[in-house]
Amino acid sequence: YSLDENRDILVETDRNGENLLRIENGRVRMFSANCPNQDCVNHKEIMNTNESIICLPHKIAIIIKDEGKVETLDGIVY
Repeated sequence: YSLDENRDILVETDRNGENLLRIENGRVRMFSANCPNQDCVNHKEIMNTNESIICLPHKIAIIIKDEGKVETLDGIVY
């Protein structure tokens, strides 16, 4: 998703997890989540390339990427 357009994005996981991601004024934050610890919700807003917000209970990673840069995965952890 572009950071140029304000929007809310509901991310649902297969274990009844729900995270509401908000993009507003070029910044991203986890607006709400039904995870037990709320670390992702309490995380500061992000706006720069390679900054991230992680929700471990729901296995969600929000990472800002540069649109013009093509990257490959380093690895996947389950």
